Amino acid sequence: MSLNKPLGIAALCAVLGASTAATANVYDTDADFYGRTGDVIAIDLAAAFGSGSNFTGLTFNNAPGFDVPSTTNWTGASFTNTGKFFIVPDAVGTTSNDLNLNAKGFQGTLTGNVLVDGVQKSFEVTVREGYTGAGRGAVVDADDKVSVAGQQHRLNYFGYPRQGGDSLVVDGDYGPSSTSAVKLFQASFSNSKPANMDGVVGPNTTAWLNAANAPSWVELIDPDPQTGYFSINNGNGNFDILPGRDPGTGARSGATPQPERWATSWTVDTIVAASAAASGTQTYNALSTDDGYGSSAWHQTHQGGMDVDLNIPGSAMNWGNGTLSSSEKWVVDTMEAFVVNAATGVEAYKMIISNTDIRDAFNDRMDVLGLNAYAVGDSSGVHINHVHIDLRSTGRVAMTADAAGDFNIDGDVNASDIDLLYKNIGGDAEIFNLAATSTLVTQKDVDFLVRDILSTEYGDADLDGDVDYLDFTALMNNFTGELAYHEGMKGWAMGDWDGDWDVDADDLLMFSQYQDVTFDAAQQSVYDSFVATVIPEPLSGSLMLLGGLALLRRRK
Repeated sequence: MSLNKPLGIAALCAVLGASTAATANVYDTDADFYGRTGDVIAIDLAAAFGSGSNFTGLTFNNAPGFDVPSTTNWTGASFTNTGKFFIVPDAVGTTSNDLNLNAKGFQGTLTGNVLVDGVQKSFEVTVREGYTGAGRGAVVDADDKVSVAGQQHRLNYFGYPRQGGDSLVVDGDYGPSSTSAVKLFQASFSNSKPANMDGVVGPNTTAWLNAANAPSWVELIDPDPQTGYFSINNGNGNFDILPGRDPGTGARSGATPQPERWATSWTVDTIVAASAAASGTQTYNALSTDDGYGSSAWHQTHQGGMDVDLNIPGSAMNWGNGTLSSSEKWVVDTMEAFVVNAATGVEAYKMIISNTDIRDAFNDRMDVLGLNAYAVGDSSGVHINHVHIDLRSTGRVAMTADAAGDFNIDGDVNASDIDLLYKNIGGDAEIFNLAATSTLVTQKDVDFLVRDILSTEYGDADLDGDVDYLDFTALMNNFTGELAYHEGMKGWAMGDWDGDWDVDADDLLMFSQYQDVTFDAAQQSVYDSFVATVIPEPLSGSLMLLGGLALLRRRK
């Protein structure tokens, strides 16, 4: 099966029959790779199996082989010579093999096989939720095909469509579709409209694509819409969305959805929070169309997803008479709710209203509260039936890079990362280099992870900072000797501290060398008995003596 562009991982699994079931242990396959849903995941098999090798027969769970997606198209080099290919996870994640339906896009593990110089090897690619904002996997400011593909996929992950409403094709070609999607994204964080943006993924736009608080383009959904014929006076729940006009009659019966019901996640989150805080049911007249651009048919300022039209009661649809009525006060209260309940990273800073009573009362209240939001009047009458609410970003928040040593990007540096590092000794140091002493992964990288990053020592199975009886218990309970167990049966947490896939005398010796908490009499008896049982004389006596001397040296 020949593929000329990267498939989404869930789609790839469906086409090839590949499993997305999680695996139990890092050693179940010959190589492991990790990435996130919002990243184009670069797979470099040569880093694991050695450069200069010949890579053929790529399959996923024994499915038929196929040409690696876009390796030649994107890099100019073939998979056969480089062992490199790319995976573009499904940004929507609605397939049945998605392991986390509560997170955006696809999450799961893809298992594959490849022939390396004719020898079959297996590997896994685990896709975790989220996106990478710093380091390997982050979007970069460059115009080569791989970089452009990363930009396109990140925009898809954030939900930003091209003009017309469709998702981008992740092909590494930066054309008009990509430009229009970038302009919409830029308009969101610039509080402007796409026509005013340059559509260039430069340093600022790249930083926003990698930002921890980057906006998404989402639909406002009414969780409890009115049933039957829509009535502005029959509000239901915290908010309603004003329907669109029915073709032919122009009535707003509820049969025609509001075309302007999309916005940034910042705006939608603010609407939900403000509506919950305000009294009664708010009705929203308009946000933005599904691609932003279409709002130009009705509103010139609604194209960036940062504008909200809030309906006001009929009794407040006037110019004002100098006295604040109860219905006008209700509008002021709702406007305040937008200001004080704005989503993190955004502020509702400007209101436009034709009613001068509402305008003046709101400005007075902001002064009393010491808030910076303000209202301006509109004498044209355009805002006689609603208040226009402008939102804007309060600034970009940089994403923190993954912690050094968190190779499986699960948010924690732990025994699994030590196991993964051990597994890659001798491989390319691009991903697993910690000690910076070689272009290959060496024991020094493990030393650095254990001693410098985790601040502990060999023999500390539970990584609690000391080598004590609990760690010895882990070794004792998992001791295999020289039984040549299948790789992966044992790991650091089970007492395999030398990374040879079993728990044996070498690990026991390592424990004896680094033990730093004295056993009590009962614990010492268990230790001595165990050593005498599993290690033949005279080695057992030597081991017990060595352990005692090592501990004595550390106490002096």
